[in-house]
Amino acid sequence: LVALKLYTDFDLLQREFRKAFRTPYNKKSERLQAFYHWRAALQETFRKFTNIPSALNQPHTLFHGINSIMCLDQYQGIYYGPCSTTTDLHVARSFAGKNGMILVMKPEINI
Repeated sequence: LVALKLYTDFDLLQREFRKAFRTPYNKKSERLQAFYHWRAALQETFRKFTNIPSALNQPHTLFHGINSIMCLDQYQGIYYGPCSTTTDLHVARSFAGKNGMILVMKPEINI
């Protein structure tokens, strides 16, 4: 749970962590290695949450605010790094700001 608390409560640290999974930052193995144990701890936390029946109730729509415009015609739809989402559109708007965009995601299946 400490790994999850670090991710949710320390924005600057979380931002650096997420960069480790994006180009051009993921070109250096030192960056990936620096976050190896944190990533493993997060994965273990998420795996344990799947064993809690009430945690399996998935929302139907998730939002992700991005503070800049992305060219989505080049996006392949697969992302292996962490991605913060919210079920509250207003929270996503606060991350997107005036010049950003909001991604709307709908899970294909429930776990």
